[in-house]
Formats: sequence, C-alpha cells, structure tokens
Amino acid sequence: MAQVVVLAIFILGIMNQFSVNKAVGFSSSTISPYKDMHLTSGLTSTSFTTKKTIMLMHQILLQETSLRMDLEKTVRDLMKEFEQMKRNQAEVKKEQEILNQELIDNIASLRTENQQLKDELEKILNSGMGTCKYDLTNITSDFHVFKSDVRYNVSLSLLDFQKEMNITTANILQSSDDKIGAVSRDISDIQSAFKNLSSFIDRDRNLQASVNDDILVQLQNISNVIIETWPLDCKELYMNGKRKSGVYTIYPLERSDPNYRPVQVYCDMETEGGGWTAIQRRINGEENFNRNWTEYKLGFGTPYGDYWIGNDAIHQLANGRNLSLHVTITPLNDSFVSFKTYHQFYVFGEDQNYRLQIANPGNGNLRDSLVENEAIYRATGMQFSTFDVDNDNFSSNCAVDFLGGWWFNRCHSAYLTGPWQSDKWRNPWYSQYTSGRQVKGTSMLIKSH
Repeated sequence: MAQVVVLAIFILGIMNQFSVNKAVGFSSSTISPYKDMHLTSGLTSTSFTTKKTIMLMHQILLQETSLRMDLEKTVRDLMKEFEQMKRNQAEVKKEQEILNQELIDNIASLRTENQQLKDELEKILNSGMGTCKYDLTNITSDFHVFKSDVRYNVSLSLLDFQKEMNITTANILQSSDDKIGAVSRDISDIQSAFKNLSSFIDRDRNLQASVNDDILVQLQNISNVIIETWPLDCKELYMNGKRKSGVYTIYPLERSDPNYRPVQVYCDMETEGGGWTAIQRRINGEENFNRNWTEYKLGFGTPYGDYWIGNDAIHQLANGRNLSLHVTITPLNDSFVSFKTYHQFYVFGEDQNYRLQIANPGNGNLRDSLVENEAIYRATGMQFSTFDVDNDNFSSNCAVDFLGGWWFNRCHSAYLTGPWQSDKWRNPWYSQYTSGRQVKGTSMLIKSH
C-alpha cells in the first residue's frame, strides 16, 4: 500500500510539472509613434514564421493534454483496484475470524467432553477396579482417537485457509504488478514525450529570440526611415546626416491635430553643434509681426525670410522634451552677433494660452533679459498676448501699445517681434538694444538635449 501511495504522489508531481511548463508565451515588441504608416513589408516572413511556431506549439500542447488525461485515468483505475484489494483483504480477515471462532468453539466442546469423561471415570472407579481398568483403557484410547481426529481436522482447516490466503494474495499482487507495470510504462512514455516537448520548447525559444532580434532590427530600420522621411525637428535631420543650414520640412504636430500639416523651418546646422530649429527669424523686415491670435497660433511668414513657426508647433516641439533656447541679435552696424543661451525652455498648450517657462540662463554676450531681470518685466511665467487677446499684467494691452505679439508682463525688457527698424520697437533687448533701429536681424532657435 505504501508503494502505491508513493507512486501516486510521483505521478501527481509529474502532472504538476506539465501544468507549469504548459504556460509558454510569445513576446513581441512593436513600437511606432506613426501608426498609420504602411512600412511593414519587411516583417512578412517573420510573421509567417511566428504563426507557424504558434501552430506547432498548439499541436504539442494538445498532445500533452491527451497524455495527461490518459495518465489521470490510469491513476483512477489503479486507485479502484487498490480499493478492491482492501475490500478483498477485509473479507479474508472476516473469514479468518469465523474460522478462529469455530476453533474456539471446538476447543470449548472438547473441554466439556473431557469433563464428562472425568466424571465417568470417577463412577467407574467407584464401581470396581477391574472393570474400571478395562473401561479406563477403552476410554483413554477413545479419547486419544478423538483428540487426534480433532487435531487432524483443525490442521486441515488451517492448511486450507492458508492456501486460500496465499492464492488470494498472489492474485492481488500479480494484478497490482501488472497495473504498476502499465503505469510505469505510461510514465516512461510521458517522460519521454515531456523531454521531447522541453527540447522543442527550448528550440522554439531560441527561434523566438532570433525572430524578436529580427523584428527589433526591422523596427530600427523603420524608425530610421521614419526619422529620415518624417523628422520631428532639425536635430533629427542633423543626426541623420544633414549638415547644411537651410530650409527643411519637419513634422512637429500630432496626426490627430485638426491643423496637422508639414511645417517648413529654417535649420541652423552650424551654431554650437548644429541641429537648431528656428521658431522665429527676422532678416529683411518684409513680414509684419503685428498679427492676431490665430495667426500666431498657426504661424506666418516664410522660413526663407521672416517668419513665426506658430505657437501650436512650438508647444508640440517642447512637449515631453528638454529644450534649450538660443537667442541671436544681429546689430545694424554688422559687428559681432549678440547671443544668449537658456538651458530650460518650455511653452504650454493653448489651454494655458501658450504660457512660457524659461530658466537656467547660460553663456552669451547678451545680458539676461527674460528671467532674472526686474520681476514686473520678466517674460518667464507669462501667457502669450496679441492685439485681440490680452493676457498681460498691465492696465492696457501691451500688444496694442507695442504693435506685436509676445509674452508681455508689464510690459517687457526683451521683445523680438516689434515694428521693423522703428523707434516704436522699444527695448528689443534691454539694456544693450533699446530701439529697433539698432537691430538688423533676430532669431530664436531651440534644440533638445
């Protein structure tokens, strides 16, 4: 019985191991911010290989399930046989108890008859010695014969019972050995199948790893194509080998944006490592910067001359990224260009009226006029204003007073969108440039870091 229990525990352990190894999954990594692009032709063969692998795994798992069900049925049958063996043993034990009781009854009967014989003997002794000796001899002889007969009959009964017990036990053990042998063979077959399955799973994992590596390579190639074909900004163009300053097309807006469109910009590929995207540029005064809210939102002008890229585009370029701002002012006398770099630049969306967040002024020969100047003139933290939307802190509309859109406070100490080369353009960059007549050109460049 102990051997059968141990065997059942061993079988259940194997079944549990099958259940654990059954959970085999496939992983894949597909990351693309441009979901509507049709650039998946390079993955056709890889997808076919993955589907074929999944079908093979499905067939093997079905075979494993069938083997496990057969094993469970065999275990149930074996347990039934074991219960039958227990019942047979109980019946044999009961028969043995009956025989023992009969033997006890016979012995009790012998004791009773022996007592009767003793009583008869006493009577004979009292009736006469001669007759007594004769009768005693006969009685003693009869008693020995009876005693021998009883012992012989009891011995025969015990021998028959022992033979029956031996035959029953032999049959039970033979049946158990046959069942155990069949289960052992089934276990051996299952172990062999499990080894084959494990080997196949290992090969499949290696194949899947190889497939995943191929997919990653394909995705990287697609990503490179996307960057080259749909660059987010000038830095991505620079990283993709573009080294000449000029006008390029970028795609900063979300595809879900109703105003989605490609945006032409001027890229500075030379200043401080290159890859700078111009969000504002003035070189000839041909563009009027006194525009309404919608025009500043969507952008205006041409990157070949004067232009504003658009507040929506500036927000998308800044969203979720760390940007630097590089400001340049070209003086009218053609001396050295003045510049200032800020290592933190961010513009919020229209829901916050394109609020400006700028900090950490860095190198440059321009003094800081956006962050650390007098508080009432700081541009950082301010919302954008135009002549038709007033978000400044002044009693009147600074955009109306100074003829241009900007992040006005009360009103400004730096302002790059005033009337071209006019005294009405006051303090383009206080205190180094106090009049627009001193300015020949400006630019605002941004780049991620």
